[in-house]
Amino acid sequence: MDGCGRRGSRHALVRALTLGLALPALLLGCQEQSDRPIAPTTGVTSTPTAVPTPAPTVIVTLPPVPHGIHLSFVQQRIDEGSRRSQVRVVNGNDKTLRVRSVGLAWPGFPGPRQEARYRIFAKQTIDLRYLLPRADCDQAAPQVPVRAVVETSEGVVERPVMEDGVRFVLRLWDAACAGRRLDAAASFTFDGPWTRTLRDGRPVLRTHLVLTRPGTQRGETEVEVVRLEGSVLFDLSLGGGSSRAVLRPGRPRTRIPVIVRDGGRCDPHSLGQSTQTFLFRASVRLDGGPELSRPVIPSRPQQRRLAAFLRGVCQGLS
Repeated sequence: MDGCGRRGSRHALVRALTLGLALPALLLGCQEQSDRPIAPTTGVTSTPTAVPTPAPTVIVTLPPVPHGIHLSFVQQRIDEGSRRSQVRVVNGNDKTLRVRSVGLAWPGFPGPRQEARYRIFAKQTIDLRYLLPRADCDQAAPQVPVRAVVETSEGVVERPVMEDGVRFVLRLWDAACAGRRLDAAASFTFDGPWTRTLRDGRPVLRTHLVLTRPGTQRGETEVEVVRLEGSVLFDLSLGGGSSRAVLRPGRPRTRIPVIVRDGGRCDPHSLGQSTQTFLFRASVRLDGGPELSRPVIPSRPQQRRLAAFLRGVCQGLS
């Protein structure tokens, strides 16, 4: 073979490898041995490769635990509507704090300290269980600073409750005292018949919310139900049209029509994870005053009736 024949190719390859030449130079050498014209070369330009720059690391610096012992108050969402709460203890010291009891030192929730034995290590914050005492609804209570107290192995420590904890305490006190006023005005229960029908092409349950004066009282307080709130799985609304849902002064009892709809959540996560399925609420005014919230929980048989209705709706959508 001549030109770029086998022998010439082998010699050229050895020469290129020996001199460290690139492959284009080898091909150019072969072209020079051919009879065809040689195109001018300007060198080989490589395409630049974009190398992504890693995102900067975000370092979040938490505020240090302040020195000393600090107290606050919280209530977890799962405990809403109950007396269960927690006294928050912040140990900003450099040694372990051995707690024996905790409590509130405030006239709105008077009561002794409650046992809560726990070791809180240095720079640690712990919420300790506390059952709220019965509220004292003296209107002067909110004017008194809210303080908490913790008994340790070294003595009793009393501190002002932190600002966010004060909001919890006052809100729970308001709710407890409002509930007491509502209890004195009327009780709230559901009563059938639980009639299934259609509204706007969707299945609903028709039932009643019953307001009853306590004991044999006829009462002079007007109790108006402004609206109803359901849960993640149920929507509730007043079903009486434009008329006011009111227990009038002098009347011992009234029945208010209610419409129950499904909440539009038939997915397994909602059905399996709902923790407050039957915790309904009524927003109420007493004698035209500010709105008060009243939990209204169906009885066990009524809950089974509601669950059967929801199963039927969800099976119809599947």
